[in-house]
Parts: sequence; structure tokens; C-alpha cells
Amino acid sequence: MDGFFDTIIELLLRYIGQPILFVMEKYVGLFESIFGLPGFMLAFALPIAAGFALIFALKPGQAFIWFRRDLIDGMAVAVRIRYNPDWRSEGSDRRDTYDWRHNSVIIEVPTPSGPRRYIDKPVEQKNLAPRIRRQVYKRALHEIRYSLNVSDTVEERNINQAIREDYYDFPLRDPVPVRLIPPKQEEGRIWFRVVEKNSLKN
Repeated sequence: MDGFFDTIIELLLRYIGQPILFVMEKYVGLFESIFGLPGFMLAFALPIAAGFALIFALKPGQAFIWFRRDLIDGMAVAVRIRYNPDWRSEGSDRRDTYDWRHNSVIIEVPTPSGPRRYIDKPVEQKNLAPRIRRQVYKRALHEIRYSLNVSDTVEERNINQAIREDYYDFPLRDPVPVRLIPPKQEEGRIWFRVVEKNSLKN
């Protein structure tokens, strides 16, 4: 069996690995021949920068969509907070150390028949757009987990109870303007970008 896997690995390296290495060598050599040593460094920096840009673009509220002509205006009006369905099946130690709350941005889009609501796919607190997250959560520098941005302890307890039972739609005190690709369904991934209010269409 070990010989079989060794053969598979050898074939992969021969027919896939070698062409990739050849292309990379030509790619790096091209930059180096044009720009010298800075070009050699640039050849490695560009893919890394592109990777970070892609990760940044996949975060809710930061999508690279300004080139689209079909964008529509909307307002992020609330965040739906609910627990990951798996949290109940985990041991108490993991439930206590890991934050199981998931957050879905709720966006209202004006239509001729009235506002229509769309609910984004759930994400962790750290992946919410900063202007949205700051209205829902707060966290001191020495704290690991986010806490709800409410001053009344009774209200916070009631919200947490609602989240445990099902979900809670946390209203944004200051709705956040966004531009988005027209969603095809009411719940699912929404490609949107937080914008300034004066950039919305009149």
C-alpha cells in the first residue's frame, strides 16, 4: 500500500508539481529581469497582497463590488444574533471558552411596495463591519469575548435569554448605509459594502 501512495505522489509531482514550479520560475524571473532585486521581492509580495485583499473582500460589508452597475442602496438596520446549532452538543468546557454567537446583518432595501428585508449569512463578531459591530458589541482591551453594547443589566439578561431560546434582532441605533448586489433570496450570502450616507443614490 505504501508503494501505491508513493507512486501517486511521484506522478502528482511529475505532472502537476513540475509545471507549477516551471511557471513560478518564469514568473519570478520576469520580474527580476525587469526590476532587478526589487522585482524579485515584488514577485513574492504581489500574491501575498492579493491573498490578503481577497480575505478582506470576503468580509461582510467590505466586498469589492463598486465596479458593478446593478448595485442597489440599502440600510443595515439590525443584527440577528443566535447560537451556532452545535453549541448544545459540545462539552461545558468548550461552551464556556468559545463564543458560539453568530451574527447576521439585516438589510432593508426600499421597493415600490415598501421596504424589503434581507438577512445575511451568519458570521462571528470579529467579521462584522466595524461600524455595525460597534453598535452591537463592546470589548475592553483585556477581554477576550465581546459583550453586548447595552448599559442595562436586566435588558442584557433578557437579550441573552432570547438568544438562547431562538434569536434576537439587535436594532442599530444608527442604521448603516450600504450598497449591495441585488439578492436573489431573502436569506443567504449578501455581497454588500458599507458606504457613507451621501454616496447613496437620491
